[in-house]
Amino acid sequence: MDTPLPPSPDTSHQPSYGSFEDVVEILYGTQNLRRAIITKDQMGLFRVRFEEWDITGWDQGEPIYWVSASRASIIDTLKNARRIAHKQIGHLTGTTY
Repeated sequence: MDTPLPPSPDTSHQPSYGSFEDVVEILYGTQNLRRAIITKDQMGLFRVRFEEWDITGWDQGEPIYWVSASRASIIDTLKNARRIAHKQIGHLTGTTY
């Protein structure tokens, strides 16, 4: 009997960081298992957060979801935020909001 594969990463899920930050872009690694989330706050500063698709415990019926893989980095420009995201994740595909 074949073991079913875990669900693919949920790329439709858009994280929220309260009313002080807006999501600008979400960039995904080549297999969509890692993502970089770029936000902009009310002062015009950008933040880059990294998340990973966590399937730990999926085979026991536990939920799967995106989990934080690092603390947010505060960056001065969108160009620099993208550069950091690319450096951490490698080849990325993106969605701009």
